[in-house]
Amino acid sequence: MDSNENKKKVGGNIYYMTADVFYKKKKSTCRHDAWIVTTYETPGEIMAHDKQTMSRLSNEIYGATYKGDKHIIIRNIRTKKVVGKTNPDLNEKHG
Repeated sequence: MDSNENKKKVGGNIYYMTADVFYKKKKSTCRHDAWIVTTYETPGEIMAHDKQTMSRLSNEIYGATYKGDKHIIIRNIRTKKVVGKTNPDLNEKHG
């Protein structure tokens, strides 16, 4: 595995999104409208790499004391707005 695969893009965008989030509670599937602030662009990237957002969504949907299985799926990004840029990685040396 290449070490560059896990690094975020230098100077990438920060997005504010609204998304359709589906979750399971007991035996039913429910829909929830959620806001997300992240540097990732697709639902798959957010679910795979953005642990902070997924943790916040889990606490928002299930609460901190829910003991059952927590299944959360971001199905669709409805709106996406660029709200800023990320800082360059300070560990990288620039010419």
